[in-house]
Amino acid sequence: MREQVTDKIKYFYGDRIESIESLYDLLFDIEYNVTMIGVSNIMSYSTGEEGINLNNTIGYNSKLILPEIFDDLSCSLELIKSAYFKQSNQILRNTLELITQLIYSEYLLRSNMDSTPWIKGERGVENIFEITKTLKKVVSVGFKAKLKEIEKFYNLLNQSTHSHKNQLNTNGIAKFDKFGVYGFEYSYFHNAFSIHLCCLDLVIESIKYFYTKFPEDFHKTNLLEKVNSICEELNLYRPEIENYKKGDYEKGEGYLIYRKHMNIKGDSILYSYKANNTIIWASKTKGKKSDLKLIKKAIDIELVKRKIARP
Repeated sequence: MREQVTDKIKYFYGDRIESIESLYDLLFDIEYNVTMIGVSNIMSYSTGEEGINLNNTIGYNSKLILPEIFDDLSCSLELIKSAYFKQSNQILRNTLELITQLIYSEYLLRSNMDSTPWIKGERGVENIFEITKTLKKVVSVGFKAKLKEIEKFYNLLNQSTHSHKNQLNTNGIAKFDKFGVYGFEYSYFHNAFSIHLCCLDLVIESIKYFYTKFPEDFHKTNLLEKVNSICEELNLYRPEIENYKKGDYEKGEGYLIYRKHMNIKGDSILYSYKANNTIIWASKTKGKKSDLKLIKKAIDIELVKRKIARP
């Protein structure tokens, strides 16, 4: 039955998935620049007679963390393609931990505090909310907003890690029509895909913030050019990313559809639709309970036909 669902995902949303996969080709392409910048910064942290302490350098941590993040993102997308929506979110939780740890490692090392358990390899990433609390005191004003988003999305992704009832895959693919044809709830795909887009956006913004602080050289310039190319392509999804965050996404109520018109029996009704399957009527004319089937059909059509918002 899962095969039928994955076939539908490929049929309806193959173009969307392929566009993100092409971004990941660009993302993996910057690994060389990450390594070269990392080597340069490892050398700058030489400790004389003791040699180079690889665990206590910005360069080592960046070339260790970023390839792992790229793998996480790629794996998360593969899981979405196979309708493993909960598992996709579980991986993204790790991604947010790692990108936050990258920014935090730089702060620790520049503050000469290089003896934390994570840097020494004694444990995993520390409490992410303690990390963001510290970072908010030292990062730029603009990046503080990104840290707040990381916190909110992390809370949302915790629901998948702890198997919140509403996050179970059973809800996302167990759908039969009146003829008994097995299908899937399109909203579950779009919720997972929107979360993926938002987390990818946070990763990209964090990478830009991290590397703009490095000394100017060819590899930094090349890396930022590639990252900016990814940003440009990701802008095709900017309306979806921003609309999702207009809802209370921390509680799983991001907007999948925001302020669109549906036509029901000749009436044009302004509405929004949240990831928790809640319909918000934004106009005086509201949908009626007696028209629930027509309303759900209109929402399904809006989600099924969704294409990339190319200019």
